[in-house]
Amino acid sequence: MSEKKDSVFQVYITEIAFTLILLLVLLLGIKLMHNADELNQQHETIVRQEQKLIEMKEALTRITQYGGICRPDEDGPVDPMMPCNKCVSVIGKISKDDAAKAIDIGRKVVEQWNAHKKDGQDFKQFANDLLNTASLIAQGERPAFEGELADRIKALTAEKKSLEQQMQALEEQLADSKTLESNLQTCLASNAFYKRRAGLDNPPCWLTKNNKPGYIFNVTLLPDDKLIVDRGWSEEFASKAAELAPVQELQDVFGKEIPVSQFLPVVQKMRQIGDQTKPEACRHFVRLRNTIPDRPTADRTRIQIEQGFYKFEVQ
Repeated sequence: MSEKKDSVFQVYITEIAFTLILLLVLLLGIKLMHNADELNQQHETIVRQEQKLIEMKEALTRITQYGGICRPDEDGPVDPMMPCNKCVSVIGKISKDDAAKAIDIGRKVVEQWNAHKKDGQDFKQFANDLLNTASLIAQGERPAFEGELADRIKALTAEKKSLEQQMQALEEQLADSKTLESNLQTCLASNAFYKRRAGLDNPPCWLTKNNKPGYIFNVTLLPDDKLIVDRGWSEEFASKAAELAPVQELQDVFGKEIPVSQFLPVVQKMRQIGDQTKPEACRHFVRLRNTIPDRPTADRTRIQIEQGFYKFEVQ
């Protein structure tokens, strides 16, 4: 029984030893792979350094042979700028066409700088601004100043539209004013016609839509120096009548007998209102009905009323 246990124990020790050896092999393999990567990287670095060394040797040869870093292009056309183009091409590692463009752009930039430079302005900052702007444009983006310019153009366009609308409104107002002026001339001609026709010194203060006088009061003359005053205006003139102070004074006695002497101050006030009317003095019309049998008395009362009104006598 003891021998059997010893045998099993030996087997376990063998397996453990084998496992440890396997782990060591794996660790060694990982280390070797890591070292191989480092060697590859070092090799690439060496190759790049060798390439730079070759380029430096070629440059040194050109300096020694031609006194510069550029060799003339034997296959290129005869051009005074050809050596410069070649130099920029070699230094910037760009094509000769791009080098020629770079030289041309640089020359124009310097010309602009010399023509428009401001005191205290730095050329490096000027060149950096140009390069930044060129970079934005090349990427299809809008430079800051272009955005500001676009916003300004947009604002000016909106302002132009607003001014056009205002101009249109003014033109409409002008057309309306011409219409109003024409209507005014028609009214003045109509007033002149009525003045000639009726033998009146002033035109009616109120004219209906049919160019007929509008009446403010209906007055009935009574014996014993009395009269009755009542509303004479139509709805067309209701708002205008309500604004007149003499009308407001008489509202409480409309349809009632009152002394002529109570009505005479209203006559004078209505005359003053007519005289102060702009642009032309006018008179209000009243309908007058006489019931006074004595003719001289009736005529005297008529004359008193005519001091402030034009009358149209009815039966």
